[in-house]
Amino acid sequence: MKKYNITIALFLLILFVFSCKPKHVETSQNNESSKIISTSYPKYAKGFHIEYYDNYKILELINPWDTTRIMYRYLLIPKGMKNIPRVPESVIIETPINSIACLFTTQLAFIKKLGVTNKLTGMSRIEYVKDSTIRDRIEKGEIIQFGEPENPDSEKLIAIDPDILMVSPFRDNKYQHIESAGIPLAVNGSYMEATPLGRAEWIKFVAYFFEMENDANQIFNEIEKQYLEVKNKVEDVDSKPSIFTGRKFSQVWHVVGNNSYMANYLKDAGFDYIWKDLDFYGSVPYEFESVYEKAAHADYWSFIEYNEAEIRYSHIKKDFSSYADFDAFKNKQIIICNSKETPYFENGILEPHLVLSDFVKVAHPDILPDYKPKYFKLLK
Repeated sequence: MKKYNITIALFLLILFVFSCKPKHVETSQNNESSKIISTSYPKYAKGFHIEYYDNYKILELINPWDTTRIMYRYLLIPKGMKNIPRVPESVIIETPINSIACLFTTQLAFIKKLGVTNKLTGMSRIEYVKDSTIRDRIEKGEIIQFGEPENPDSEKLIAIDPDILMVSPFRDNKYQHIESAGIPLAVNGSYMEATPLGRAEWIKFVAYFFEMENDANQIFNEIEKQYLEVKNKVEDVDSKPSIFTGRKFSQVWHVVGNNSYMANYLKDAGFDYIWKDLDFYGSVPYEFESVYEKAAHADYWSFIEYNEAEIRYSHIKKDFSSYADFDAFKNKQIIICNSKETPYFENGILEPHLVLSDFVKVAHPDILPDYKPKYFKLLK
């Protein structure tokens, strides 16, 4: 009898473990009977690709810190599918999804452009949302705030129960407690892309979860067309004014490399980026003296700031008196984006043609004589 009771207890323990397994997760062996029909790679984005099979898809996310490895693998299957294929280390998502939650306002652009804001059920930092439709749904309680991006409230997320939670890439999975609660992570790596069009092309990644590939392709093709039209207008300009970016924070100035998306914006707009010798993506900290030595006589200076008040040259000088020593400050040639006044972080990623036009309007105003800047403007 004792041996019999132990067997029952062991059976119940195994049953409990499997019943607590997070939803959508599958880590079994390959389904060797399935054959791939095609593989689709983005034109500009480097962070993902998708494989098409007879009745399902495998969406693979590249590890941005080690591009030889896959960070996430999503098995996208139609709702109600039986005989689910066995794909190793994959997250199973039934598509099209019915609900989505987002950690950052930059991710809202994709949802709005695809016309699925009605699927948005949760947000972090709702105070930064500018879209009137989304704000209306927040006020009605249809979109719930679930804490800070760095520490989302898992209990609120469980109550919302989104089909996916869209997050940004991480070296260490700090959202493991969310996954353990059964909420799959859709890791949107758009901010890691080196080009403006590469960032915009992540609309295709988001679209896969909604089964809206055709819509995303049409949207992106139009964005690409408009961006290249503006870029082509300045390709043969004779003079390229010099420019630098950023500001000092604490004791350092983070300088972005020549392969960063912002540097590519400036080069495409016909500027001469002063740090073009820094052949890397991302940014590195410099002391102010090193930046001043390189940028003191640059024609223009550009940066993004969130400020409740109207930004003026006097405010910049008050913030750090040595800013006034730059020629760009003396000559009143600072290009600024106040993200409090404009939806740059909410919409700009899918309006790269407008961001580019903003910079062209400053660098070569005769090329776009009737254009009115939307995000970046010369500081008055």
